[in-house]
Amino acid sequence: MSFKPWLQYILRTTGVLQSVDQLRLWRRQLTHTASNRRFTQEYPDFAVPPAHLAFDAYNTIDYDAYRRYGLQAATYIYSLIQQYGSHPTGDILEWGCGPARVIRHIPHLMAPGEGRVLGTDYNYETIRWCNDAIHTVHFLPNTLTPPLPFQTDHFRAVYAISVFTHLSEDVSNDWADELYRILQPGGVLIATLHGDTFQSMLLPHEKQAYQSAGVVIRGSIEEGKKMFVSYHSPAYVRTRLFRQFEVLHHELGQPSTLGSTQDVWVLMKR
Repeated sequence: MSFKPWLQYILRTTGVLQSVDQLRLWRRQLTHTASNRRFTQEYPDFAVPPAHLAFDAYNTIDYDAYRRYGLQAATYIYSLIQQYGSHPTGDILEWGCGPARVIRHIPHLMAPGEGRVLGTDYNYETIRWCNDAIHTVHFLPNTLTPPLPFQTDHFRAVYAISVFTHLSEDVSNDWADELYRILQPGGVLIATLHGDTFQSMLLPHEKQAYQSAGVVIRGSIEEGKKMFVSYHSPAYVRTRLFRQFEVLHHELGQPSTLGSTQDVWVLMKR
């Protein structure tokens, strides 16, 4: 194990982790100033989010990566919806959309009349920016806890990229039930989680909890923020978190088209 998990543990328990993260934001702004200027000159019509919103959601403010990995992830997510979904048409929701890195590309992948694309997030400033900048998607705010303002059995597909990874156990379970509610029977949920690949990053007591209880929560930070981190074992996901779903596909954490080593889960509402 590297020293980084121990350093984060010390910063977290002493209450200064958020302040250190702010310093990292300023450093990233300096690092990417020139490259981001070149990007905006090359893509003058491509709206990019404010630096603090991008950093809060993605831990980076690299505009080229924002565009490139967003399109790559959207293409992959949409291919999973087509491959595993039971419904060829209907609305698609990104729950926890952040500053629209992925969802902004989804409408361009869909056929005319295939359905609407909606995004929700608990960061109201992010939703305001999305509605001002992205006009092919309808954005709505949600709160940290359910419910969502949608009817039961509404969506053809819902996806959540690294959202459950920043929630507590009880809140995650409540959201799993809510996403099940708003999906159509035969609809699919696509979610990414910190799984077995991340065991090497866990401290000894965390690894013991992961292997025995199946879930580890690193709190002492505002829930929902990127430094509030949770880890879920595959057994826990199947028997607890997504127990009401049928598992259609589980991709172990490997460097993937989503640009991370998180596990990818494709689940169907029975």
